[in-house]
Amino acid sequence: MRYVDSFDYEQDGFDVTIFELIDGNFIMDIKDLHGRIIWGFEGLTSLKEAQELATKEIEILNTIEDFEDLLDYL
Repeated sequence: MRYVDSFDYEQDGFDVTIFELIDGNFIMDIKDLHGRIIWGFEGLTSLKEAQELATKEIEILNTIEDFEDLLDYL
């Protein structure tokens, strides 16, 4: 994976990493605080789109009552 920039931040108990690829697209990973990848997305067209998607997905993850069961399922 060739990228020109990366952005890391923590949001509501999750670690978000967004990579800007050489071709101008973005990919984004959402990890728990133990470093396990929960979701990954490719083909995002802007940093704003990646950040908005991260916020949306984290809101969904925070509605799940038994997060460990979700990790077992994934």
